[in-house]
Amino acid sequence: MALNSTAYNGQGIMSVSVDGGAATSVGLYRNSSQGVNAPVFTADGLDPTATHILKVTVTVTKNPSSQGNWASLVDAIIA
Repeated sequence: MALNSTAYNGQGIMSVSVDGGAATSVGLYRNSSQGVNAPVFTADGLDPTATHILKVTVTVTKNPSSQGNWASLVDAIIA
């Protein structure tokens, strides 16, 4: 599984967890005013025959250089 975001200088930090596991903080800030579609999170080794729960939470935190705390996702790739 992979999550892709349009990362740019107005993005913040989100947390991501899979199947109730520990959350991972994902910084979406990139030093660019132009959005760049980029992979920001991957989860490997998931059982393809099972149902999985993905939890994405937008936090109020951000990189000190960021102009905002937006969190945007372009897509989720499930394979």
